[in-house]
Amino acid sequence: MTSSQYTIPITISAIGIALILLWMFWATPSLENDLEKFSQLDFYVGTSSDVDAIGDKMPEPTMIYSIYSQKASPVNSTTVKVDASFNIYDSATEKKLWDSNSTNLVDKNTGKFIKPANTYFRFPQNTQKQDYLVYLYSGIDPQPFTYQGETTVEDLTIYKFSCSLTSDLSSSYPQFQPKKILSDYTCDSWIEPTTGNEIYYDEHWTDYTVIDGKKVPVSVGSTHTAQYAEEIVIEETKEKIHLFEIYGKIIPSLLGIILASIVIAIIVYQKQKQKIADARAKKEKDEKLTTIGLLSSRLAHDIRNPLAIIKNGISLLKYEITDQKSQERFDMMEKAISAITHQISDVMDFVRSKPLVISENTVTSIINKSIKSLAIPDEVKINIEPSDMKIKCDSKQLEIVFNNLITNAMEAMNYQGTVTIKIKEVRGLVHIDVQDLGPGVPLDIMDKIFDPLFTTKQTGTGLGLVSCRSIIEQHGGKITVSNNPTTFTIIIPKSI
Repeated sequence: MTSSQYTIPITISAIGIALILLWMFWATPSLENDLEKFSQLDFYVGTSSDVDAIGDKMPEPTMIYSIYSQKASPVNSTTVKVDASFNIYDSATEKKLWDSNSTNLVDKNTGKFIKPANTYFRFPQNTQKQDYLVYLYSGIDPQPFTYQGETTVEDLTIYKFSCSLTSDLSSSYPQFQPKKILSDYTCDSWIEPTTGNEIYYDEHWTDYTVIDGKKVPVSVGSTHTAQYAEEIVIEETKEKIHLFEIYGKIIPSLLGIILASIVIAIIVYQKQKQKIADARAKKEKDEKLTTIGLLSSRLAHDIRNPLAIIKNGISLLKYEITDQKSQERFDMMEKAISAITHQISDVMDFVRSKPLVISENTVTSIINKSIKSLAIPDEVKINIEPSDMKIKCDSKQLEIVFNNLITNAMEAMNYQGTVTIKIKEVRGLVHIDVQDLGPGVPLDIMDKIFDPLFTTKQTGTGLGLVSCRSIIEQHGGKITVSNNPTTFTIIIPKSI
């Protein structure tokens, strides 16, 4: 595929990745941080003993239940208002024993109160194994929770936290004013870490005043999460975890699979489209080359015989007319005939298709035979590095390859300079380098020089290097070109 063909897949990939990231980092947190997270109804049961007057004997414990209600409403895009009420009732008489209400502002994203700062409204989602400051219930100070350990409840991983604090509750006991009423408070909270949901809560308190350095209790009690409330919150937590998995894992994975499928489908489609276009172009090109080949073969055959007659006639004339000026003209004519003959040979080498005749030969012997068949001027030196490496090949076909490469090298150097031929073995393959000191192959045409009919020469056929590549590929090898210095490298197996 070309770089332009990657534009659509890259664009779709970029848009798809952007949508997945948008879902993961905006949509998912928005869905997880909906108002239901801040609205909750908790139900607790326990016992409490309360005196009517300071100094009275503490009565027998009374069965009580408490309801903690939180209702959230939006203030703006980042802030939520939470109205909370905490009421304790006598289980037997339904008499309200305690009534506390509060309104607070909470940051929707962090789950922390605006005031008091750095205090969580409830345990956050993705609760960590660390200590927290949480303002669970109105009427007492923020509760410092200490991480105690990990346990399991109905296949849920649970983090256990405990708290202990002393608070001033004088405002909650107006009947005892001006006495100062304090509360020693302890609790245990079991939190599911993924959702931050409270699965179980257990609290103990002793409210008292201090007289003559001694604690005089006015209320002693404890409550814990009711069993049916615990069962409800466990089911809700499991559903919420499953929902979080859908939001955070399943949907992004599905989006990723859909995106990958679309991109792969587009790439496959474009590759197939390109293959079809390439195949059609190749077919058209092959048909043209076949037609050209047939025509060229006929022309070459018809031209060769007259050329041979002309060449022989010039040779005879050179013996009959010996003056220098005529001899120079005869030489020019012979060079012109040789050039035409070389072009005809290129055409015939290209159009002829015949099976290889395999025999074992040394590489240097094939190169030497090729050199002997060429007219090498005195100004050109052929330097062959010594080698006795043998290969099984069609020596006649390889001679055609070396004829073309050495001729091209001489032409590139304007028939002045040294052509160096190196032979070596690399991992069982024979590497033959034909180097010249010419200006090199321009980079913009380097990938075209092996194409049929492509030539930069005014008298070239554009078939010489094509024939070279065809012969080398018949031998199971390949031919490449590089610069600095100009080097044509043949790589073929030692035996085919």
